[in-house]
Amino acid sequence: MFINDLDLNIHNVLLKFADDTKICSKICNSDDVQKLQEDLNTRQEWAHTWQMKFNIQKCKVMRVGDSDSGLK
Repeated sequence: MFINDLDLNIHNVLLKFADDTKICSKICNSDDVQKLQEDLNTRQEWAHTWQMKFNIQKCKVMRVGDSDSGLK
């Protein structure tokens, strides 16, 4: 299976290794939130097009820092 096009049209950093994929994003404002959501939506469309599924049970969010930047 080829996944070379997985990182097309991505605003943030996308890391791929074997069967793992990570989107890395620094969230400082609402524009950053929107870009991350667009990347997630784009990956969802990619998975649908190629009839692949992401394992939701393995999906995680990692926050680094001491606040949520006041974003709600």
